[in-house]
Amino acid sequence: MIRWLWAGMILIGILAGALQGDWGSITAGAMAGAADGVQLCIILLGAYGLWMGLMSIARRSGILEKLSGMLSYLLRPLFGLSHNHPAWTPIAVNLTANLLGMGNAATPAGIEAMHALYQQSPSPRASNAMVMFLCINASSIQLLPTTVISLRMAANSAAPDAIIIPTLIVSLCSTLAAIFLCKMLERVWP
Repeated sequence: MIRWLWAGMILIGILAGALQGDWGSITAGAMAGAADGVQLCIILLGAYGLWMGLMSIARRSGILEKLSGMLSYLLRPLFGLSHNHPAWTPIAVNLTANLLGMGNAATPAGIEAMHALYQQSPSPRASNAMVMFLCINASSIQLLPTTVISLRMAANSAAPDAIIIPTLIVSLCSTLAAIFLCKMLERVWP
């Protein structure tokens, strides 16, 4: 459906330009859009490179394991996992990347965490811990929405960081709602 929507908008734009006899603006618009897209990709590549590098340093230095240990005490009641469960480190990496607004950097750790949770599950169905992790990951508290700040900087926003507090409040509310619903539904469908 989305493909048809985009194709329709492109065709309408080309048709409108053709009916007005203004082929130059169609070509200029397409080239400007392509240049803006490349520039945005380079800006985001720099932001992702920075945060993924910091996450790699944190993992190699053992900071993530320490963070995992601290998070395990806080999150143990939510997941019902033992302190030394193999999923804690990838869960910590995933949640940290999401806190920093780097959802794409969080994905590999999220997949690793789900795999570790699945390996420990006695059933082929998703366990309560897997569902809880998915909900927390999807709602993800954003302490520093770096991707959105980068996008706003690329769009020459006057205050690209003005979204930090509203994003924190909204993402905190969504995460608390997700946790509450998961815990309520665990009682209905154990």
